[in-house]
Amino acid sequence: MDVETILATIHDYDGVRVEFSEENRFYAELMPEIFQVADPIITSEWYESVLSDPDQTLFAAVIGKDVLGVALVEVKKNLDSPIFITRRYLHIGEIAVAEAHRSQWIGRSLMA
Repeated sequence: MDVETILATIHDYDGVRVEFSEENRFYAELMPEIFQVADPIITSEWYESVLSDPDQTLFAAVIGKDVLGVALVEVKKNLDSPIFITRRYLHIGEIAVAEAHRSQWIGRSLMA
């Protein structure tokens, strides 16, 4: 299985939406006291805003045109404070792998 990790594009929207929906349902079933199913989980407007934001990157693990997993990486900055040196860091906002493709190193590939 040749999984490729790419920067998601507008053409990956449907596959990314499916992965975020599956992740949302998983957490809603696992912890219903905290999470609920959101429909839609993402909109095309949100997706386009992520793709155009220089401080966010959306990676997709794909085989051909099939999206098997996603990772949303965000650049963050620590709070402005006279006691801290300003620094920027990466935050993994979301990571999801299709249930049928878990335990196949796809999440690790996304993290790399």
